[in-house]
Amino acid sequence: MIYIDTASFSAAYNFAVEEYISSVWKPSETVFLFWGTAPTLMIGRFQNTRSEINSEYVRSRGIDVVRRRSGGGTIYTDEGGRQFSYWFPDARHADISFRQAGQAVVDALHGIGVQAYYSQRNDILVDGRKISGNARYVTGSGMINHGSLLFDTDIEAMVRALTVSDEKLVSKGIRSVRQRITNIKDHLKQPMSVEEFNDYMISSICGDCAVYQFSAEEQAQIDDIARRYGSWEWNYGGDPDFELVRENRFAGGKVSCCLNVSEGRIRDISFYGDFFAVGSVEELCAALRGVRLRRDELLAAVQSKGIDMDKIMYMISGEELLSLIL
Repeated sequence: MIYIDTASFSAAYNFAVEEYISSVWKPSETVFLFWGTAPTLMIGRFQNTRSEINSEYVRSRGIDVVRRRSGGGTIYTDEGGRQFSYWFPDARHADISFRQAGQAVVDALHGIGVQAYYSQRNDILVDGRKISGNARYVTGSGMINHGSLLFDTDIEAMVRALTVSDEKLVSKGIRSVRQRITNIKDHLKQPMSVEEFNDYMISSICGDCAVYQFSAEEQAQIDDIARRYGSWEWNYGGDPDFELVRENRFAGGKVSCCLNVSEGRIRDISFYGDFFAVGSVEELCAALRGVRLRRDELLAAVQSKGIDMDKIMYMISGEELLSLIL
């Protein structure tokens, strides 16, 4: 396994490193990253940014907003937390479960007395409370699997950044969130700083890894990718207005189907939510544009493009997607 120290607290930069590894370099070995961030809201690939954040609070506190390439929901991270990333070559979504992908992280936590375990979907828990959310995306050459670790994260800032500013709601939200999540430091047998935690996790997971340093040419390419992750167009742009919004929560997550319909035909369609894509959502949308809102014609349109609707979203069937559209 290869270890890369990005030496950066910029989520945009670290996401750019992931993309460079998965889309440009494409090494044949597993690659591991362990990194921190400044206060940041990481937006899921298929989410509408404006509907997820408290814009006024985010702006006043200088919190970064960065959309990642993976699905899932919005998360808040800061200097009190850490992120881990794995590159698995030649892997598809179904090849490696979230549990398998992050088992080394869980084992390392056991080493400091934190009895962590994976939920049925994609979270790491301690005593039924969340300490980590995980997400992933696949490319033609492999898969990036990444996750957050709440070590000493500011829970109040998390709630305020993600909800409205009404003080009563904030207070209720903090109490509610504290019932559902927990910081790792509260479960340690011996006190540890976030810096000590950082060094311990790297040593435990990757003690004998080869350490890779990017060349000046590679660094220039990563910097170029990072500029896109820092752009307004990537993080806020492209959220169109829709006439119809239909949503439901399935086993694989919440999905909103946004439609513009004219004379019974789909002019435009998009899917938003905290789901994970295992196929191309964009190709599905492209196949449905211009098609009449009839079940047989929708099915014929996607079949003509060779699209299997059962393999678009993780744990969400084609029938469930059709139920949103029709």
